[in-house]
Amino acid sequence: MGQGCCRLLFFVAMAVGVVTLAYTGAAGATPSCGSRVLSDWSDGRIDNTYPVSCYRQALAKLPEGSVAAAIR
Repeated sequence: MGQGCCRLLFFVAMAVGVVTLAYTGAAGATPSCGSRVLSDWSDGRIDNTYPVSCYRQALAKLPEGSVAAAIR
């Protein structure tokens, strides 16, 4: 094998590694329970039951000027 072939093999291996890391990083990311509450509430009602800590996280994520933030 020549030096050019080894470089090509190295770059292909690096590209495969980067793509693999990017794919598993995105797939492994799960939203926080506060984000799940806000997502559930996006239609105007919360359909599921969550631990109290999740509701607290959701309240903390609300923007300061929002009407719903007034319930804090």
